Amino acid sequence: MNGKHEHQSYGPRNSSIIDDELVTALNALQPSEQRQKVSRFSQLYPIIVQAIAREVPQKEILATLSRKGLKLHPVRYREMLEAERKSRDKDGNVICCLSCGSEIVPQAITSMASHLGRADTDKEHA
Repeated sequence: MNGKHEHQSYGPRNSSIIDDELVTALNALQPSEQRQKVSRFSQLYPIIVQAIAREVPQKEILATLSRKGLKLHPVRYREMLEAERKSRDKDGNVICCLSCGSEIVPQAITSMASHLGRADTDKEHA
């Protein structure tokens, strides 16, 4: 195709030519570092909540996340935990205990944690 891609459009012209360099440049774009952190945290959220429910100290959770490339300040960690909980509650997503199958209620974890200034203080099964 001589360095060009055919692109179907639905305007007055039937097709346009897109330069390979532009396609390559657009394909190479990545989300911001912050967006990548939020996305990764969201993927790990169920495992993080299960660790909190097992009473794993926040310090250990943060150290493990940091060693694996997701470095978060404790305050930012709690903010992300709360934001993810709210988002999942809104969507009706449920996280269950691996041992007993009961629903883990993250709002109990985060509300108690924020009250005491720690995210490793409480757990509750519904």
